[in-house]
Amino acid sequence: MGLPFSQTSQKGDPMRQLFLSAAMMLASAVGSVHAAVGIEPRSSLPVSVSEEFRGAPQGVWESKKALVVERFISSAPATLLIEASAVNPASVTSMNAQRKRAAATSDATKRIPLQIGFAREIPSALRTVPLSVVPWQTQADGARAFKVDIAASDAKGIRVAYRFVGPANGAEIRFAGNAREQVFKSDVASSAEVIWSPTLEGDRASIELRVLKGFDPASFSLVLEELMHLTLAGKSLNQKNSDDIGASEDCNIDMACVGNPSQALLDIARATNKISFIDGSKAYVCTGTLINSSPATGVPYVFTAAHCMTTQAAASTVNTYWFFDAVACDALATPPYQLVGGGAALVHRDETMDTALIRMNSAPPNGAVLAAWDATVIPINSPSNTAVVGIHHPAGDLKKFSSGTMQGNVRGPTYCDTAGTQICPTYLRDSYISVRWNQGTTEEGSSGSGLFTFDSSKGYYTLRGALEGGSASCSNRNGLDRYSRLDLVFTKLAPYIQPSAIIPTTNATTASMVEFYNPEYDFYFMTSRETEKSALDNARDNASPSNATWYRTGYWFKTDPFPSAQTSSLTRYFIPGAAKNGTRGSHFYTASNSEKQLVAGTGRERSGSACSGLPNTWFCNEGTDSYIALPVGTLAAASCFAGEKPIYRAFRGAPNFNDDGNHRYLSNAGMYDYMTRDLRWTPEYVAFCAKP
Repeated sequence: MGLPFSQTSQKGDPMRQLFLSAAMMLASAVGSVHAAVGIEPRSSLPVSVSEEFRGAPQGVWESKKALVVERFISSAPATLLIEASAVNPASVTSMNAQRKRAAATSDATKRIPLQIGFAREIPSALRTVPLSVVPWQTQADGARAFKVDIAASDAKGIRVAYRFVGPANGAEIRFAGNAREQVFKSDVASSAEVIWSPTLEGDRASIELRVLKGFDPASFSLVLEELMHLTLAGKSLNQKNSDDIGASEDCNIDMACVGNPSQALLDIARATNKISFIDGSKAYVCTGTLINSSPATGVPYVFTAAHCMTTQAAASTVNTYWFFDAVACDALATPPYQLVGGGAALVHRDETMDTALIRMNSAPPNGAVLAAWDATVIPINSPSNTAVVGIHHPAGDLKKFSSGTMQGNVRGPTYCDTAGTQICPTYLRDSYISVRWNQGTTEEGSSGSGLFTFDSSKGYYTLRGALEGGSASCSNRNGLDRYSRLDLVFTKLAPYIQPSAIIPTTNATTASMVEFYNPEYDFYFMTSRETEKSALDNARDNASPSNATWYRTGYWFKTDPFPSAQTSSLTRYFIPGAAKNGTRGSHFYTASNSEKQLVAGTGRERSGSACSGLPNTWFCNEGTDSYIALPVGTLAAASCFAGEKPIYRAFRGAPNFNDDGNHRYLSNAGMYDYMTRDLRWTPEYVAFCAKP
């Protein structure tokens, strides 16, 4: 019968009620027969919750190389000055107004990265630096050096787009701003690609070229394409009350103001970094979290929001700020932070879930912490909901602390812009974590920042998601914020942060059941068949071809493509007209002989060509899907062998949901509890026992 909703059903057929009663009988019969023919008896052994989603432990970044402090080679001043075109006052006014909207209650406000800069032209006659005629200074080692200054009036910082091309390993380029004594180095490019300099603080930047001995300066070319005028940079925060900087609202709490912070809290603060990047002709700022991998690989992955990292081009411009914390509670002094340039690779982006993962091209500074993560479902413990913590850089400001409680899971917003005109991607039901803050809040610039829960068994905080948006602000203290859910994107992140959890392809030796969700129908479907997985991955909305109609939820488990003495055949049934007033069908799986016999006993089971035109609520036996072990024990007492993964089955049907029959098969006990306790699906307990 194939994919869900694939058979035309007969609306209003009275026989459809048979499915409802049969389904409830199936639910009560789960586990009543626990050994199919040829299956050896299995003794009951309790099994703990699977650790697959528990993720990587916390770690501390230690560079394998000693930190090299760069400096200019030549002591001579610049011999060429290039001034950017005049700034358009409206550009500054527009961005200041945007930062003042950081306290707005609009859901869409935080789903847009905070703009902190705009492009300024370099006069066309000055873009190409005449390297063949400039006054080079010969160094003691035979190399030659030359400096050029670029000025941008009223800028708090500068980034320069340039092309530096020539013989490989023949030259170096260094940068520095006039407001901070930090020099950055880069090598000559192998192609004429445009590269953005790191953030150079101040309104004037120096660029030094060094051509090594034996190379002719005339064989190199340096073109300065454009300049990014930044209205917010680290040094500008000295003047916290000035209109021209992006200081956050006054209800935000400096990390340095947290009383007696635990080491665990200080650690996640050292994993949190401010991300500055360029997208098109504008500069922006968001927040990200450095996360660990399992096993530890030493690869610097930063987790943030998809609305911050839209393209690889933007990721290539990434600068990260580390230890950007107040030196004391409410102190105005600039902290001894570290800026890391070099860009990043965008390895994962999911617009619907608003998640992104970037791999830094340069190492984080020593002492940065790789945060632990947990891709299980956060439990909802009403009336005392789960405590959560947020660490972030609101308005690009010094690092802030927020604490509150999880309020449940919700959909995302309808619109993704402050004007309320840009429709957001199709959101899944309960696809975001809802949070209410007791202390602090979030703003623009906090986007992508981490949400953490404390793992008392391990003594540290674990990352659970990243800020997507919300209405919380200093003027709306009861507003709710939304964070992405790590558990829903885990399978897409697994190749990078936990390769052992990559979903295997179904073939002659392995099989994997993968769950999909259709938000339009609020319907789940699971399959091990690769052709069906591909079809669902590529299914698109006819009205909006860019929108997918089916999404992978992140839940899956292993089965066997061949029988064994310890497994039973996993049979798939399709019941036309079983869901939503008889207008669509539903699938369910069982490996239990008693359930198969119950279906056969209805007298309404067909298979093969006999399924064509099957009446509503009859059962089309679509055959053996694969093979899996059955649990030991019945109903709530059902369990698996130690080392096996319990697969829980939940049913949506009468009486709580009228007639919209649907099953979920979950490898995660937390999600099963959430579906049955909070969403009132009928618990059908452990249905299968999968390989780990």
